[in-house]
Amino acid sequence: RTTYTGLSFVHTTWIRNWSLHGQVGCYLNGKHPKMWDRTSRFYERFGLRYHPFRAQAGRKMSPYIGLYSKGDGFIAQQLELSIGCCIF
Repeated sequence: RTTYTGLSFVHTTWIRNWSLHGQVGCYLNGKHPKMWDRTSRFYERFGLRYHPFRAQAGRKMSPYIGLYSKGDGFIAQQLELSIGCCIF
């Protein structure tokens, strides 16, 4: 396995407990396991998250389930299913 670090820009748009999530990033060092000579160091991730308990004034954490399309050069390469928690 390889280790890599990167930098990304994220934008989230909320619609009730759903959020549209977009991320564009770049690997700064290391090589992504699926990167070949023709593959860009830039990646995109777009998807939808469902937050059953959206963060409000008294709550700082918001767990979510997400489904994303991750791509390289705006060509989808894989689908990702994630479970996580946003910390505000």
